[in-house]
Amino acid sequence: MYFSSFYNKTDALSIVIIMLALVFKMNIDPELPNYEMSRGENMFRLLFAFAFILFCLKLCQALEKSEQIGPKVMMMTKMLIDLQFFIFLVLIFVIGYGVSTTSIMYPQKFDNFTSSSHIIFDIFWRPYQNMFGEIGDPTLMSAMSNSYCILENRW
Repeated sequence: MYFSSFYNKTDALSIVIIMLALVFKMNIDPELPNYEMSRGENMFRLLFAFAFILFCLKLCQALEKSEQIGPKVMMMTKMLIDLQFFIFLVLIFVIGYGVSTTSIMYPQKFDNFTSSSHIIFDIFWRPYQNMFGEIGDPTLMSAMSNSYCILENRW
C-alpha cells in the first residue's frame, strides 16, 4: 500500500540512493591529493545529485497542497508530458545530424569501436552545440587540419 503512491516510491528510491552514495563516500582513498578525485568520489557526487533531484520532486508534492502554487505545479506536470514528445522528435534529428557529420568528418573512427565513448560524445555533443549556434569549435577546426580529412586534398 505504501508503494502505490509515486512520491512514496521516489522517497524510498532516494533513501536507497543516499545509502549507496554513503557507501561510495566511505570507500574513498584518503591518500589521493585534493585535486584528484577517485571513481568512488565521482559516484558519490553523481548519486547525491540524483538524490537531490528526487527530493525536489518531493518538494513538488508539498507545493501541490498550496492554494496558490498547487495548480501551477499540476499545470507544469502536464506540460512536461507534452514536452517528452517534442524532446523525442528533436533527439531524432540530433542523432541523424550527429551520425552523418561525425562519419563525414572522421571516416576512420568507425573502423573499430574501441573508443565508443568518444564516438557517442562526437555524435551528441557537436549537434548539441550547433543547435545553440556554436559552429567554430576547436574540434571542428582541428578536424579540418588533420591529414585524414577528405576536404584537405581538394583545397
